[in-house]
Amino acid sequence: MVRPRVRIRFAKQSALRLIGHRELTSSLERLFRRAGLSLGMSGGYRPKPRLNFPLALAVGIEGRREAWNLN
Repeated sequence: MVRPRVRIRFAKQSALRLIGHRELTSSLERLFRRAGLSLGMSGGYRPKPRLNFPLALAVGIEGRREAWNLN
């Protein structure tokens, strides 16, 4: 099965800017799982969704055009 690559753009502003990068990553993984999206998974003992993302923003910094790539 071939899965297309998808790029998601979002803004990290106001109260969301106080969330750290790992918390944001885990909450987006949970969001995709609850939405029922079929994502490419990593192999191994504890598979995780394959997500590619740019460098993490520091806590308290706003991002207006953040992008995540889903494989």
